[in-house]
Amino acid sequence: MTNTARASMPHTFTNLAIHEAGHIVACDLYHVRYGNASLIPNGFSDGHVLIERPRTEASARARIDVALAGGEAERIYDGTDEPRIREFGDMYNVKRWFDYYVDNDTEELADFMRRRRRIVREALEQNWYAVLSVAQLLKERQTICRHQAKSAILQAKHAENSLKV
Repeated sequence: MTNTARASMPHTFTNLAIHEAGHIVACDLYHVRYGNASLIPNGFSDGHVLIERPRTEASARARIDVALAGGEAERIYDGTDEPRIREFGDMYNVKRWFDYYVDNDTEELADFMRRRRRIVREALEQNWYAVLSVAQLLKERQTICRHQAKSAILQAKHAENSLKV
């Protein structure tokens, strides 16, 4: 799909930006290293954030939370609890790192996912202004590097703190 065609679908494009921004803000919150983020399709997905592979059990848990953050950000934005189509790629990543925690038991996996989603959702809600700021930057530029994302997050946190005073 061309960028012109994508621009004619603002709801979908905005949701995609929110989804990727959720991953970026979660990377920042959970100290997961990442590279660039893009809304330009790469043949595998509509958008992506390049995230460093986990090296320890703790970083695998953080990486799972980052993978869940995209769908949770969309749910917060839409005000619904329905699954998102882009989550299939995210869930593939979750299952790759899930072996650190439990055997491949469906009930245990479902319980683990509910707990992690709740934690991620609360973290994103507390940093929602940062998610919106990064999403806006992504919509404007379509591809951003980590430094641009970090700058948007810091500016959002600063603006939010100045509103509290």
